[in-house]
Amino acid sequence: MEIKEFETQEIKNSKIPWVISDIHRNRKSGILHVMGSNKKFGRRIYIQKGELRFALSNQESDRLGRTLVEQGIITESQFTKTILKLDKKKRFGQYLLEQNLLDETRLNQVIKSQISNIIMSTFDLDSGLFFFEERELNLPPDLQHDFPFGPFMLEGIRNLRNLFLLYEELEEFQEQKIAMGKYPLVPVEKLPLNPQEAYAFSRVDGFSTLSQLEKISRMEKDPFSKLMLALLCLGVVEAERQKVLEFVNRFDKPEKLTSEALPTIALAHLTKQQTQDREKVIKKYLEIQSKTYWEFLEVGSKFTSEELRSTFIKLNKKFHPDTCNAEHLQDLRSHLNQIISHLNLAFNTLNDPNTRRTYIQKTNQKEPLDQHNLMNKEDRLKLAEETYKMGRRFMLQEELFNAYRYLEQAQRLSPNDSRILFDLAMVEMRNPKWQAKARAHLLKVIELAPTHGKAHFALAQIYMESNAKSQAVNHLKQAAEYDPANEEIFVLLEQLTQQGKGSFLDLFGKKKT
Repeated sequence: MEIKEFETQEIKNSKIPWVISDIHRNRKSGILHVMGSNKKFGRRIYIQKGELRFALSNQESDRLGRTLVEQGIITESQFTKTILKLDKKKRFGQYLLEQNLLDETRLNQVIKSQISNIIMSTFDLDSGLFFFEERELNLPPDLQHDFPFGPFMLEGIRNLRNLFLLYEELEEFQEQKIAMGKYPLVPVEKLPLNPQEAYAFSRVDGFSTLSQLEKISRMEKDPFSKLMLALLCLGVVEAERQKVLEFVNRFDKPEKLTSEALPTIALAHLTKQQTQDREKVIKKYLEIQSKTYWEFLEVGSKFTSEELRSTFIKLNKKFHPDTCNAEHLQDLRSHLNQIISHLNLAFNTLNDPNTRRTYIQKTNQKEPLDQHNLMNKEDRLKLAEETYKMGRRFMLQEELFNAYRYLEQAQRLSPNDSRILFDLAMVEMRNPKWQAKARAHLLKVIELAPTHGKAHFALAQIYMESNAKSQAVNHLKQAAEYDPANEEIFVLLEQLTQQGKGSFLDLFGKKKT
């Protein structure tokens, strides 16, 4: 199983039981790719809306035919003959049924047991790689199996053989108080607890630590530890400080970006290159809300499969948290996680003709979609505020291109914010070709805030440059009324009112050339 492009998470940081539980909690659909540290142990776990459905392995011992031979259900000769008859139209199990080598009930029992063993074998891994490929599943009905989630996870963790992993996972909880979970994935009454386990669970009171519970549980250390790990994974019990999983954001579609998600950026101590590195990440993060899937993947709307795949790999490398691991990017790690998550979602959606067609129909995307309009008002204003702050920082640093880029985006998010409009106009005034834009934005500021003295003063300067004396005088008078502390207003007003003929450029100490 080749998943090298998706080496986004290490198992040592997030063990598979926690990963599967989180996928179930978020009702995700897709394929969980798991690879052992030796690069040979490969598993694919198929999950539909959080429920385990199917699994495949690249190990010969996990193949259906080999399993049937080892269990004595078919002979080696029957196995070989069936393999020779196989073609792409039929699966191995279908041939066995046609040859009456076993009945459908028995076949399903073996397949279900095989799937369980494949999934549970990943629970013992303490190193290696995993990646969740979020997508809609189109499994044939005969490959969709039901595994009651709670009982399955409990049984899988009961069967853990890697005791080092077990105790390592519970180490952080030893001195934490254990209480009943507020949001269990399954009700405890649906878990097949044996009498000893039920008694141990009954001692959870919210005051005793894990180590204290072990002493009064009447259970041996190993089975007690397995029970507690299972209950913690399932949310049936919870600790004072819940386990923080690095992978969680990778499974979340960032449908809403809030101000809490954006960091407070201190740029003063950074080099120019470090500042640019940060802004590339933040710009891409903001594109999650403002770009179509193909724009986010930086391909044209008439892309080829090869173009899509190539840019997907390139962007994964560019924004992966493992490659963007410099100190000045550490507080942007959650942004990088969401970027990678959105890249995967966009790629999987566009790479499949069916999901691509559904996406286009759902969003009516004949033209690029402005997803700002899909956000609720509160989140849109919060995002506008953070984007505005970033634009202001660049203004103070005289980085006008970046300042304009962020202020313009903030204005799109909040078109009637006079602060944003005024600062955007100030940047536009620095470009001789954008004077009309600046004038329009300043007039809008005055419409929203008639007493905005600075806007009147700036507008007066634009009119002076265009030799519109009466308009300039009018706005200078209003600027003087609303911003009387600005002495420059009175100086210019006095000069203008006394000015007869002549160039208004002289008022600014400029000479015609």
